Amino acid sequence: MSCDCQFHIFGDAAKYPLRYDVTFAPPAATFTDMRGVLRKLGFGRGVIVHTQRYDTDHSLLIDEPMALPPDERKNFRAIGIVRDNRDSAMETGWNDAIPFAKAFIAVAPDRMIWGTDWPHTGWRKQRMMNDAEVVELLYRYVDHDPELTRKILVTNPARLHGFAG
Repeated sequence: MSCDCQFHIFGDAAKYPLRYDVTFAPPAATFTDMRGVLRKLGFGRGVIVHTQRYDTDHSLLIDEPMALPPDERKNFRAIGIVRDNRDSAMETGWNDAIPFAKAFIAVAPDRMIWGTDWPHTGWRKQRMMNDAEVVELLYRYVDHDPELTRKILVTNPARLHGFAG
């Protein structure tokens, strides 16, 4: 089962107020929304990465997965991470990011994981990326190698986060 190892969620502002940069207007990006994105991408597992906007308040990361039924909860983890196409000088395609990602993968292919970084808060490029473009960028990082793709999307996340099977 494929895993998105980096996405952010935002909750109800009354229950989960921002702690850092309180002028930031979070996108509509709930855990429910992201689970819908994962279904559309064909991914069954995910890792919620704490957004700096909540500073040291991790209650959203605790509350949301715990509200799921146990059989669904087992497929989600929460942690605190790196970027790739954000640092690219290009508006689309992000070809200049590929050599850097390949270098990281070459050094530690058994430790590499990947995530969409959804909902892409702070994106500064003119056109917002499509999540499928980010998946395609990963395929380009690994030269469409199915074994390496499986390692990054399935095997490594399962081992790192303790997912079964």
